[in-house]
Amino acid sequence: TVPFDKPCSHAKMIALSNPKKTTNDLLGVLIFGQSVLIPLEESSYSTFLNMIAAQIGNSITNAQAAKAEKERLIALQQLD
Repeated sequence: TVPFDKPCSHAKMIALSNPKKTTNDLLGVLIFGQSVLIPLEESSYSTFLNMIAAQIGNSITNAQAAKAEKERLIALQQLD
């Protein structure tokens, strides 16, 4: 039987950073619960979780850039 009824007992925490800046701006933190079926030490699983964190970091950075651009355009329109 598969132990789906067992709760997570360990977790992995991955920092979300801005890949487009050279500074170490922390955007947030992801916390993944450890499956009893897949050990976190497994390199492909760890790589997968890091890829998820990188994609979320990219999405946050892109959203921030779009917001900044929109604010800049509004400020330029107000000058006219």
